[in-house]
Amino acid sequence: MRPAATRFTGPASGPSGGCSELRSTAGTGYTSVTRKNRRNDPDRLVLRKHDPVLGRHTEFCEER
Repeated sequence: MRPAATRFTGPASGPSGGCSELRSTAGTGYTSVTRKNRRNDPDRLVLRKHDPVLGRHTEFCEER
């Protein structure tokens, strides 16, 4: 019998890092995934990125 598969946790895992999902504030439902250091940036991340559904740059806010 094989042991249960373990999920790979890369270098961004742990108490100080992790993946953050950014959602477009334009309401298109488009999301982007990025990494951030939670020790340096404990607040929610806001980036200005290109939304391909809308076809222009909009603000993307972090979801938790």
